[in-house]
Amino acid sequence: MLALHYYNEMNNREVAAILDISEGYASRIRKRALQILAAYMADQLNGEPL
Repeated sequence: MLALHYYNEMNNREVAAILDISEGYASRIRKRALQILAAYMADQLNGEPL
C-alpha cells in the first residue's frame, strides 16, 4: 500500500483498483500502515528492540 502510494505516486483510487478493494478500505489500510510505521520509528528512536 505505502509503496504504491508513495513510490509509484498513485492515489487511493488507483491503489484500490490494483488491490481490488474499495477506496474507503484502501484509505483505512494506508492509515493503519502509517500508524504502524510511526510506532516502529518511535521505538527505534527510543532504542527499543524489535
